[in-house]
Amino acid sequence: MDKIKRFEGLEFLRFLLAVGVCYAHLVPTLAMNFSDINFQTQILQSAHAVLAVPAFFIISGFFLSIKGELFDFVCKKIIRLWPVLAFSILIKISSGYDFLGLLFINDGLGLINKANSNAAIWYVCVLFWGLICFYLFLKHTEEKKQILPLILVSYFSLFLVCQWGQNSYNEVLIKIITFGVAWGVFGISFGILLRKVWSIISKIFENIKHEKLIFTLLETVLTAAFIYISAFYKGFLHPTCYILLLTVLFYVILLQKGYVSNAFGKINILGKYSYAIYLMQSPCFYYMRKYLWYNLNGYNKYSIILISLAIIVLCGIGVYYLIEVPFGKLFKKLYEKIKLRLENVNNSGEL
Repeated sequence: MDKIKRFEGLEFLRFLLAVGVCYAHLVPTLAMNFSDINFQTQILQSAHAVLAVPAFFIISGFFLSIKGELFDFVCKKIIRLWPVLAFSILIKISSGYDFLGLLFINDGLGLINKANSNAAIWYVCVLFWGLICFYLFLKHTEEKKQILPLILVSYFSLFLVCQWGQNSYNEVLIKIITFGVAWGVFGISFGILLRKVWSIISKIFENIKHEKLIFTLLETVLTAAFIYISAFYKGFLHPTCYILLLTVLFYVILLQKGYVSNAFGKINILGKYSYAIYLMQSPCFYYMRKYLWYNLNGYNKYSIILISLAIIVLCGIGVYYLIEVPFGKLFKKLYEKIKLRLENVNNSGEL
């Protein structure tokens, strides 16, 4: 697949998605801890925000690169994902099953039926193994023969989610295929398809002029609709409608033709915290329940929600700088040393 740059506008979208997922998980948790406050309206309004998790899979599939050998690919994914994953697990251990998460194994894969203390890691486990599987598929399949299998896989995995999924990541749909696995397979395969279409779309709009205001209006409407549906809409929305809206917004941001997408690009710094924010939500819930929330009795529900979300975001930012960056650099140096040593061994063998 052709090389593609990391679009800055998408980084801010990733931040919005991460905060949206945290909000969707936070509100029901607060409802269980503040029995005297009615969070029912917020629970209904935030229900669609959990659909942001498939968006993470789609973005990962879009930027999936098959450059290099399998060993290099796996090592780079471990360097990227493992430090924060390990930290989020180790600060909230409750059973021996939690340690399986360090190997990218949890009940979201359908291999075990014991939930991890940090439920959010199901996404990382599915993402890690899913990316490896799709890497192997793309690496060993001719490009012209990739489209049909990707379309079929995307369709049937989304069909499973829509027909039998109940928004529980570890719900088994067929045999060991869980709701989370179905979402992951759909998201990654659909993201790969979006990337294949992207070259066509970018060429179509490449030479269009005098479109700044039109695209700004389109970006504004799509972004407002996305935020409204994720945080305020109480009615039923079919997952395919959400995916369609997200796809159009995704492409519009990639084109960067309007003022909104360019503004997203200027505040892209927030996007790098998204992964840590997402994984730290469950540990934050645990420690806020233990040390904070009982002190917030008497506060209105909106203050409680905002304070809790702010703590999760700040914790995510802190973990990014204290864990993700330094340990990522450390593991990268270790990987480079191992790779160099293996190359020297291979060269010695050839001699």
